[in-house]
Amino acid sequence: MDNDKEAVMKAWRKGSDALEEGDWETYQDYWAHADYIQAIHPKERQWLTGWEKVGPGYKHLIEEGGEWSAEAVLVSLRVSEGGTMAWLTSKITITVDEEMEFESWQTSIFEKLGGEWKLVLGHASNLTG
Repeated sequence: MDNDKEAVMKAWRKGSDALEEGDWETYQDYWAHADYIQAIHPKERQWLTGWEKVGPGYKHLIEEGGEWSAEAVLVSLRVSEGGTMAWLTSKITITVDEEMEFESWQTSIFEKLGGEWKLVLGHASNLTG
C-alpha cells in the first residue's frame, strides 16, 4: 500500500507540475480519458463530465491562463484496500500574474488503470473571493 501511496503522490505532483508549467501533453496524460470522469472547478463554474468536456477546459486554461504558480499543502491521502482507488485532499495557494492570490481546497480521486494512477475526479473550491 505504501508503494501505491508513493505512486499516487508522484502522479499528483507530475500533473500539478504540468498544469503549472503549461505542459498540455503531460497534463492530459494525467487524466483518465473516459466518459465517467468529472471536474468541478470554480473558474469553470460548472460540473463537467467525460473527457470530451473536461479536456478542452483544461487545455484552454493551460493555453490562455497567464502566468501562475501554486503552493500545495497535502492534507490527506488514502488508497482503498483493494489498491484500485485513491483520494487526495489538499489546500492550494494560487498566485496569478504575481498580482492575485487565492486559496482553494482540492479533492483528487484517482483510479488505477493499466497499472497507472489516473485522475478521474478533480474538485476545487475557491476559499477566497
